[in-house]
Amino acid sequence: FGLPIDTAWADWIAFEHEFQRANLEMIRKYETTPYADISKMGLGSVSRAFIDDDARKIYVAFNFPGLVAHIG
Repeated sequence: FGLPIDTAWADWIAFEHEFQRANLEMIRKYETTPYADISKMGLGSVSRAFIDDDARKIYVAFNFPGLVAHIG
């Protein structure tokens, strides 16, 4: 792209700092949403959740470290 790698890298770092500063500024404008933990431990990577209102259950696929990926 016609730039030395050090210059391109420095440009990217400057861009990323500004991008994240703007993100944090926007986030700070609003109160955080209250939450409640649904598990006492981390679940690894988790899919989109599906809610079964009748059964009062939430279903997700998760890949808990050390186990075979599964639905719970």
